[in-house]
Amino acid sequence: MFSRKQVLRPEVLNLNDSILNLKNLLRPIIGEDIDLLTVLDPALGRIEADAGQMEQIIMNLAVNARDAMLQGGGLTIKTENVTLAGDAVGAGSNVPPGDYVLLTVSDTGHGMDAQTKSQIFDPFFTTKREGKGTGLGLSTVYG
Repeated sequence: MFSRKQVLRPEVLNLNDSILNLKNLLRPIIGEDIDLLTVLDPALGRIEADAGQMEQIIMNLAVNARDAMLQGGGLTIKTENVTLAGDAVGAGSNVPPGDYVLLTVSDTGHGMDAQTKSQIFDPFFTTKREGKGTGLGLSTVYG
């Protein structure tokens, strides 16, 4: 994706299906000491996206969540339909008002300080020790 050599294949898909397909893959990756909860809107709208990219996004977020919960905890993946009004979008945003599908991934990890939050989407930024992270996970999600 970063080198623009990845071929994107956008298609209309149900994000819930993507999450359900990944659930069995996520379990061994996040470990048994993390509770995995999915809260999926049964009336979820469809999105146009590359299915492989969506799976990569969810995997990257799950791995980061796992790494923030060394003593175990909870990981929640939620989908819902939302409508953004003009005032909800925010100044300077390039997201037009309208109907959207919202994917929320949350965890019970220790959180981040302000300095870390200011850099999380920077390519190659990582808080992980040498050899444990590339710093591309969240920049890939952002992209």
